[in-house]
Amino acid sequence: MKKHKVVLTSVLGLALAAGAIGFSQSVPSPNAPKGHHNLVEAQQLIKQAYQKIEAAQQYNKEELGGHAKKAEQLLDQANQELDLAASYADQHQDKHR
Repeated sequence: MKKHKVVLTSVLGLALAAGAIGFSQSVPSPNAPKGHHNLVEAQQLIKQAYQKIEAAQQYNKEELGGHAKKAEQLLDQANQELDLAASYADQHQDKHR
């Protein structure tokens, strides 16, 4: 039984690490750098929040009722929306000059 817990914990840890690597590679997005400093900073804050949630999950041994995972999903969604905001601004920037 103890060996089973060790294996399960290791697998969960690897899954979290893989998710963090995937998320960290997407922030800040390549769509945002030019002239979108506020959006880039917002994406960096999203990344920090994501990392804090992961730390909380590890500290609480994944027993957060699924709410931390939902928060991560919402942060991913917010990051995608910021990408879209940067793209939209790029496409409509001539109208504001």
